[in-house]
Amino acid sequence: MTREHFEEDQRKFHDATAEDERGGIGWALRQLVAGATVARRGWNGRGMHLFYVAAVDEWLPFVAMKTAQGPTVPWLCSQTDLLALDWEIVNAAPKATPLKED
Repeated sequence: MTREHFEEDQRKFHDATAEDERGGIGWALRQLVAGATVARRGWNGRGMHLFYVAAVDEWLPFVAMKTAQGPTVPWLCSQTDLLALDWEIVNAAPKATPLKED
C-alpha cells in the first residue's frame, strides 16, 4: 500500500466516523457527562431517559434510567443500545462541556 492509498483510507475512515458520531453511544455518553439527558428514538416507553450520576463519597459515577413507570434505576447498556445510532438529547445540558481526558 502506498502512502497515498493509506492517507485516502484514513480520510475515508475519519469521514465515516465523523458522520456516524452524532446519535451513537459515544456521542450520547459525552452528552450525559456534560449534563444532558438522552434517550433512544426507538424506545417505546414514554418519558424514558438516561442521566449521569456523578461520584459521591464511596459511590462511583454511573448512568441511571428514568423508567416509563416513573422509578429511577441503574442502567446497563444492551447490545442493541450500544450499536444504535438513534440517540438524541431529551433535555440539553445547562452548559455543555467536552469530556476531559485525564
